[in-house]
Amino acid sequence: KVHGQALQIGERAQSVDFLKIDGRFVRDVVHDPANRAMVGSITHIGHVMGIHTIAEFVENQAILDQLRTLRVDYAQGFGVGRPVPLSQCLRSLDLETEQGTKTVANGQAGNLRFQPTFSQ
Repeated sequence: KVHGQALQIGERAQSVDFLKIDGRFVRDVVHDPANRAMVGSITHIGHVMGIHTIAEFVENQAILDQLRTLRVDYAQGFGVGRPVPLSQCLRSLDLETEQGTKTVANGQAGNLRFQPTFSQ
């Protein structure tokens, strides 16, 4: 029975592009070894399956640095950027698209950073 459930999860994951890591694990990733292991494991499993990872509740540079070390692909939270009005975000997106960059609204799009994976 467990094998069947694992197969079913694997089949569903083929249609997934992003795996969002819950902020409960991310908030204490710097100081809690269990949360660091959880974030690292989720990220590893996502990458093995070809799925990009997004960490939410990235509130400061220390968390962002730890997520880089763990090879998390994207970051979301006040440590990355504050929310901006949609109209400002769309204007920035138009400007950035013309310049050929991949950053949305200088790192902000409803708090989500759309930059390629952290430098390896």
